Amino acid sequence: MDFSFRTDLFCGIGSKVHLGSGSMGSDASSIFWNPAALAFKNNRQVLLTFLPRLSLYVANWYDIPGEVQSTIDNAIADYRLDDTEVVYPTVTPVLYHRGSINTGIITTPIHKWGKNTVIGFGYSRALEMQFHLIGNGLSSLLETRKEVGTQTMVVKFRNQIDMNIEMRSTINRFSFAAAKKWLPQFAIGITIDRYFGEVYFNGKFMIDGIMETAGSEFAFNDPYDQHINFEEGEQNTLNQSIFTSFKGKGWGFKIGADYKLNKYISFGSMIEIVPSMSFKGQMDVNQNIIPALNGDALVGDSDEEIMDPAKLDLAKLTLTVPYDNPTDDMLKIRLPSSFNLGINYRWRFMTGSLNWTSYFSEFSYETLGTSRGAKLKWALKKGFDLKYIQVGLGIIALDEICKGTDNDGDAAINIIIPQLSLGTGFSINRFTRTETLAFLAPTPVFKQVLLFTF
Repeated sequence: MDFSFRTDLFCGIGSKVHLGSGSMGSDASSIFWNPAALAFKNNRQVLLTFLPRLSLYVANWYDIPGEVQSTIDNAIADYRLDDTEVVYPTVTPVLYHRGSINTGIITTPIHKWGKNTVIGFGYSRALEMQFHLIGNGLSSLLETRKEVGTQTMVVKFRNQIDMNIEMRSTINRFSFAAAKKWLPQFAIGITIDRYFGEVYFNGKFMIDGIMETAGSEFAFNDPYDQHINFEEGEQNTLNQSIFTSFKGKGWGFKIGADYKLNKYISFGSMIEIVPSMSFKGQMDVNQNIIPALNGDALVGDSDEEIMDPAKLDLAKLTLTVPYDNPTDDMLKIRLPSSFNLGINYRWRFMTGSLNWTSYFSEFSYETLGTSRGAKLKWALKKGFDLKYIQVGLGIIALDEICKGTDNDGDAAINIIIPQLSLGTGFSINRFTRTETLAFLAPTPVFKQVLLFTF
């Protein structure tokens, strides 16, 4: 099980994740943090951010295999007998980055066309989430009894599942920024963002099964099963699949202001508006079920038995029917808009910042009448740049969103997520600087930054 999750909310852009509000210590990445700070740069800059290929075995820090065993034990607690034997699946969870150029920015003064004006162009990947699961040989056995006259018939259902699930969600952002210094100490800037997003999901479940009763076995997925009338539309397949592909785009913008009180302290503020993005595409679901199985008992809180023997057709034990799943051709993704206030300060070799962010929209998705995600409320970030060492600390407060789901009333509120980043950097020459940053919380991200000034 390989998975990756990264968003600018947690790991920032460029090298100044914790120095985003004012002009002190800012660089070309201000195009995303506060475009007004660009006006105080008299040189051209090019910034590139690389995410190197990385792989971490999650079980070294979190007991996912133990969680799998606990979940299985709870699921079968009501059906477990003294002679029940459980062989738990082995799970290998890996957090990874495929490796890519995550950000590219270029800024330049244009004093010939606009006095004290700087423009910039940028690309960044605002959201990236990938998941790949391969599971082979997952098997189970269900046993039920059906009274036929004065006799009791025992029916056993054995199955084996091979699965392959691939999911990816990406939102790329192309930006144009312009900043102008209206006074020697005061500047205003604006960034126009164009978002392009994709959501892709492809899941395939190959399921083989056998029904056994009175010493006779009946196999599913058998095209020669004489008990099934294929010409009349009957079937005996158990395979399942789901395919989803959505694409969407939208506009956003940022307006920022920056005031340098003196050579030691500057103040910054910015408002960012990100509209909801509507994704269009297709969703195909192919699910086949055994009439005797109660799906609600498998995945919900139903008091029904998993297998209802009254629904068994003893003459056609392997008969399956297609299940009519709801589908949708629309998906809505909401990225959080925000208002940011910050102060930057410089003393000798140290540059620091304190930033407050107030959010007023969700970080969520909505489809099929269901919405999941987080209602972000506020964030507080504190950072230090000690020339060769960078330290960033912060917290984000949020509420869970699970509208239209079975656990609406169980949504967690007042969740506090910590943020921690560490970095180091040095100048290769008077034109080039390199930095290495590791974001340890809430999700591990490792990246390399190159900044060219000329």
